[in-house]
Amino acid sequence: MRSRDYVLPADVADLAVDVLAHRLVLTYEALADEVPAHRLVEQVLEAVDQPQVAPSQQPAQHWRSGEGVA
Repeated sequence: MRSRDYVLPADVADLAVDVLAHRLVLTYEALADEVPAHRLVEQVLEAVDQPQVAPSQQPAQHWRSGEGVA
């Protein structure tokens, strides 16, 4: 993503609403209250802390070179 061969937690958060909202099946109560699915995904993202990636953590070299991939 974004010219990298790995993803960061922020990348997942950036795409989560578009990827997940259409997959939710809302309850009748949520539909009656006109709760939008995208808002539910946003609430989950706000409630869950993103993992912290230390600058010293680098992607494994074998993933970059393609080694170990069948």
